[in-house]
This record gives sequence, C-alpha cells and structure tokens, in this order.
Amino acid sequence: MFQSVATPDQTDVLSISRSHTTTTTNRIMKHRYVPGDQIEIVAGIYKKHARGTYLGPSGLLSASVKVIGDTREKRNLRLSSIRPVMKDWAADDDDDGDDVVLTKQEYVSLLEEISCLSDSLKKLQLKVERLG
Repeated sequence: MFQSVATPDQTDVLSISRSHTTTTTNRIMKHRYVPGDQIEIVAGIYKKHARGTYLGPSGLLSASVKVIGDTREKRNLRLSSIRPVMKDWAADDDDDGDDVVLTKQEYVSLLEEISCLSDSLKKLQLKVERLG
C-alpha cells in the first residue's frame, strides 16, 4: 500500500510519515476530552485567563475552547496548552447532613470492636488452615 521513496541523499519519507503519525496519535490518545469539560490553560497567551470549557476538537493537535473572561465565543488552542481541571474533592464536600458525628467514647468503643473482630477473624483463619 505504501511505497518508500528514498534516494541515497534523502531520508526515508515513509519512516518520517510513520513517526509523525505515531507522535500525533500518542498526543491525541493522551488528551481525551468531552465537550463541556472544564480545562485549565497552562501555556500560551490565554494562560492569564487560566480556565475555559472544551467545545470540541479543532484539527489533530488543537481544540476549540471557550476561554472564561475572553471576548470571543471560542478560541483554537493547542492540546499541549490545556489540561483537564482536577476536581477538588474537599471543596465539593456538601454539608447535606449525611455526616456521622461520634463522641470520643463512641469512637474508642468502635475501634475496640473492630480490633476484637479482627482478632476473631485471625483465629478463624488459623482454624481453617489447621483443618484444610
């Protein structure tokens, strides 16, 4: 299907094409986004805005991004200039009343009970090993 075109003075065009395709594929596989994902801008002139929303792909190595605080509806940024925003689990902790509050005495009694159960489990494992 592919034919290598090379002369003694030139490099192999096919091998360059394959290595470029592999590099491009690796970059695409490393950056997987879904439209609507929040992204962080880590390089380029829009870095000062810091965040945006991924709108979709724009070529092999670029993405359409709605930059927060920008006047234009969308910008095309390189995939190497953006990264997904890591979710801060501590900040998302909603106080909806599902938390369990224990006194110190209740906490200590639970730890003792867990310790007793752990010891019982070890004894049971030893009995099973002796029988089996």
